[in-house]
Amino acid sequence: IYGPDSSFLSVPTRPKWDHSLSIEELESSEQAYFQSWLTETYAKSKNCGELSFFEHNIEVWRQLWRVCEISNVLIAVADMRNPVAHLPSSFCSYVMNTLKKPLLIALTKVIMFLIHILNLFYFLV
Repeated sequence: IYGPDSSFLSVPTRPKWDHSLSIEELESSEQAYFQSWLTETYAKSKNCGELSFFEHNIEVWRQLWRVCEISNVLIAVADMRNPVAHLPSSFCSYVMNTLKKPLLIALTKVIMFLIHILNLFYFLV
């Protein structure tokens, strides 16, 4: 359900901030941005049930934003059977283009994929 264009949902990015903001101002800014993101997300989504409990929780996103900001390199884990479903392109764009950080992608269940390809090759020959 996540993607780069407007027909898909985007991963919320942290609103601009600097160290001159008080904690209350920062949290208020993040909350306002998050509420507008949720409103926009509901407008794009036919079924709000597509979002999990965690996607509705601003604290989850705050943790992600802060971890991404303090990290030198980010590693995302995605299932090889459908990596696009587990690794939103809007998140990749946020990390690489907005934060300008390297992003490594670790794919799981690769052996299952390779066995499937080998089986297909075997039946084609």
